Amino acid sequence: QRDVYLSETFPAQHELAGPFRSQVRIVPAGDFLRFFSSDRSHMQGRLAASAFPDYPIIQPEPGERSIDIADYWDMNKALEGCEIKSVASLSGQT
Repeated sequence: QRDVYLSETFPAQHELAGPFRSQVRIVPAGDFLRFFSSDRSHMQGRLAASAFPDYPIIQPEPGERSIDIADYWDMNKALEGCEIKSVASLSGQT
């Protein structure tokens, strides 16, 4: 199933120039649930405020570190406990 997901989601990596090859951040599920936060700033200016979800913004428990969605997207940012891998290495492509 992983290979189907990768092949259907990402272009053939060998056809892309190095800087354009896809990467993914592997985040332990427990850490993601514990530290993830989103203040919806990535939605502002793209959707009307009325289209935002009805539920409150997502924040970790008080006293926990907060990792914003933009931090997960930034592949140049090191996040403790996370690993960045190339899609090619996950799919066996070279």
